[in-house]
Amino acid sequence: MSGPLAGFGGKPILGSEDNEKRYIGRIVIELYESPGIRSDGDGLVFSISPAEKVDISQDALLRRFAAALPARVAKMGNIDQRRRESAKKKGGIY
Repeated sequence: MSGPLAGFGGKPILGSEDNEKRYIGRIVIELYESPGIRSDGDGLVFSISPAEKVDISQDALLRRFAAALPARVAKMGNIDQRRRESAKKKGGIY
């Protein structure tokens, strides 16, 4: 049985490359919980897949994702907050 990403190794699946952006790699992250898992860090399972024809190690790719993720999460939270405030001003529910 092959995985759902079989055949996509080293290639983008969510976005696409163009003249201004180059695909670097992908990290698939899953989070599990159970009574034996003490923290979210213990419940993380991930796979690191550098892009084809890019000279980057799995460790370097993981570090780039780790640095980028907090900023993206904060940005998404700010966007969500603005949407809620806008909907509230208009008398709607977000």
